[in-house]
Amino acid sequence: MRVSTFGRSVAAIATAGAALAAVLVHPAAAAGAYECSDEQICLYSSHGGAGEPYSTGSAVPDLAGIFQDKARSVFNRTSDDWCLYRDENYRGEWKLVTTDQGENLLAPLDRSVSSLRPEPDAGCGAPGDEIY
Repeated sequence: MRVSTFGRSVAAIATAGAALAAVLVHPAAAAGAYECSDEQICLYSSHGGAGEPYSTGSAVPDLAGIFQDKARSVFNRTSDDWCLYRDENYRGEWKLVTTDQGENLLAPLDRSVSSLRPEPDAGCGAPGDEIY
């Protein structure tokens, strides 16, 4: 049976939509799985807000010895957007996590977060270093 180009396009869009829904977590749905106190950003050692948690309400320039390269998911319960960085001292590839957003981290940040901070006025970093 021959599948039309239109049929393949619809299937690709449906698959992409399902994948995005699996990554982003609606705040109401996250309340049970993503245990995180108000005004904290929480990192978890497993996807889905499970596993060992780490939380902070202030910038952390170096997660070494604390939670470096462990995070597999994140939930932001603060009133600020936060920047997650692959390298220490807020350098390298980065991802913005908006207020009341919980999600699984994907490569290259899955198990690779080394620093985090509230988004500065100038933004997280160089636009070319932003990941997904």
